[in-house]
Amino acid sequence: MCSSECGLLVSEEAGKVRIKGNPAHPVNRGKICPKIKSALSLLHSPSRILSPKKRVGARGEGKFIDISWQQAFRDIATKLEAVREQYCSEALTMLFGEKPDHDVAYWFAFLYGTPNILDHNSLCDTSKRLAYKSVFGEEQERPLPDLQRPAWTNLGYREKHDCRLLILVGENPAEAIRYFWFWQGICEAKRQGMTLVVIDPYQTKTAKLADLWLPIRPGTDVCLLLYLLKIVVESGAYDHDFVDVHVSDFTNMQHELSAPVLDGGLTRYSLEWAAHMTGLEQRYLQRLSALVCTENPLLISVGKNGVAHQYSGFCTTRLAAIITALRGSLDVPGGLLLRDPPRYKSLSNASDLLRTGQADKHKDYSGRFPLASHGVVSTIPSEILDGVTIMEGPCRGHQYQTKALIVTHGNPLLTAPDSAQWRKAMTARSGDGYQLSLLVVNDSVLHDTALYADYLLPMRHFLERQGVTEQESAIPLTGLRQMAVTPPATTRSPLEIYQGLAQAFDSSDGFAPLLALAGDDDWCDRTLGKAGETAGLRMQGGMQARPIHYQKFTSQGFATPTGKVELYPHGAKTLAEQAYYRNEASCYAQASSKARFRLITGRVLGHVHSLTPLLDGASASPYVWLNNVDAQDKGIKTGDLVKLDVEGKASLVARAKVSPVLRQGVVRALYGWGSALSSTPHNYNINELIDSRHLHPISGNAIFGAVWVTINKLT
Repeated sequence: MCSSECGLLVSEEAGKVRIKGNPAHPVNRGKICPKIKSALSLLHSPSRILSPKKRVGARGEGKFIDISWQQAFRDIATKLEAVREQYCSEALTMLFGEKPDHDVAYWFAFLYGTPNILDHNSLCDTSKRLAYKSVFGEEQERPLPDLQRPAWTNLGYREKHDCRLLILVGENPAEAIRYFWFWQGICEAKRQGMTLVVIDPYQTKTAKLADLWLPIRPGTDVCLLLYLLKIVVESGAYDHDFVDVHVSDFTNMQHELSAPVLDGGLTRYSLEWAAHMTGLEQRYLQRLSALVCTENPLLISVGKNGVAHQYSGFCTTRLAAIITALRGSLDVPGGLLLRDPPRYKSLSNASDLLRTGQADKHKDYSGRFPLASHGVVSTIPSEILDGVTIMEGPCRGHQYQTKALIVTHGNPLLTAPDSAQWRKAMTARSGDGYQLSLLVVNDSVLHDTALYADYLLPMRHFLERQGVTEQESAIPLTGLRQMAVTPPATTRSPLEIYQGLAQAFDSSDGFAPLLALAGDDDWCDRTLGKAGETAGLRMQGGMQARPIHYQKFTSQGFATPTGKVELYPHGAKTLAEQAYYRNEASCYAQASSKARFRLITGRVLGHVHSLTPLLDGASASPYVWLNNVDAQDKGIKTGDLVKLDVEGKASLVARAKVSPVLRQGVVRALYGWGSALSSTPHNYNINELIDSRHLHPISGNAIFGAVWVTINKLT
């Protein structure tokens, strides 16, 4: 159901489904998290979509009638044919919230003729992924911490943990579980002597376990890591042999770090400068730098939400990767693991199915964000309203508008920035119709975006469908998601949906490769690269684990322009060039003069994106946290209603929770509530406050974490 990809054992008897953790699965080793309640709720939710539906009211009213699959396919195909003929095939954009089991949709998109198909990575941690690729090369957008034990490796069986120092920058794996094994590994490694440091403005559950908690100013993590990098280099605490062979431009970086450049009256990258920028006491910075220079192997892990969604997220992640590599902790036991070449050949890589020249019309790669890697979700509303202009490549100057949008397992009206802009784009009129002429939502439950759809296609629950995935596991792991629950007869698998849609076109010849797939096993075999692999994987209990291999770079090198670890990517000449810390310093000065607070967001353990309030109407109202000194100044107490305002943008109302473990000048809120379908009182949607024009200039990542608000008590 979620990207933690835990191994589950599922049984169904007399219509009742039971789920427990699979003790043989290395991702979760039999444990299970509260999200399983949501998984079961989805199966029998009153909001579940069980048949194709057609809109009969205005968009947003949620008025639909049931139709047959045949009519749904015919109607949608007719409208897509009209879009292609009247405008162009790239006027269709397809958007995913979840990619596993739906890879076959890429074949449909490419055969139709659009390169514009975006998965959840386009809205997640794009800056973080691009940063890792810029340092370590292609296929390394998500190296993983070596905290998964027990594990077979090329050095033999390892049961004990090797990591000696773990620094979590804006990451809270105790509650925001991305990898179940990561949090288990942290707890086990800490019991075995690993030092844990948490850098976060709020003392999260993870921070409460830490040996050192640093309540930093949000967005200034990059300054802290620049200071640590300077200490590592100038003290000589780097791996000299590794640097000599595997690092580019190291001498240039030495000169830059040692240059006595004044920045705001202080020497850039110095202890005093770092303390001034981050708001941390010098003694704590010195303690951290001593740990970084002495403890090895070390890991610096950057949070997807807390850091990757800042302007400085790209540079912060790069610095974390560089420090780890310089300390000799790259691809070693207990360090940062480079990824093995994937065994799983995602169908998303089948862009050769596009007609000649179509790839050059991608809205992002040939537009404003050629390095975006996974595309940019945040710009879709403007591409509906104002259109796309191709800025690079042989199609430079080509213009078009997004006229059709297919959303699979996603609710961008709640999860993407600038919700008002999404509503505007989906309801803008053009003549007798809508400017966006077709909106299709393929999902399992009715949600906010679905209320605006022209057609709803019922998506099978994740327990009711099949797919394969290369799992996010330090242990290389290929998994088969097997159909474990009997699906309703009125639903169809992803393959059946896209084959049915392809067959409904007046001429389906262009979809021949898609229509040639003989069933779920066939397309899974193609994903795995060999006939019969799916059946073999099923016989192995649905998973195939392989040993961890260390120091792969000694034989493979790095897939970067120099074949080495890159210290200066994309033509940058200095470390400061892409750091954006000056922007942060200016914002903090302005905020102080205007009595504004920096807004950060967090999650709770049972949170499942935008579905939490839909699945549990009894959920408590979401709170916003405020430092006790700030609260006293504002006359605010726990339980009071407060109003958060973003100047010229929007506001929201919530309950206050006063806390001494939140940095002054910061407001913390929970993300995900605000659905129009929820019965939870005092609904609010944080993304109403986010400006979609604020995007990272290199990756196109939405800047969710750079919002300044005023807060006042409501009487």
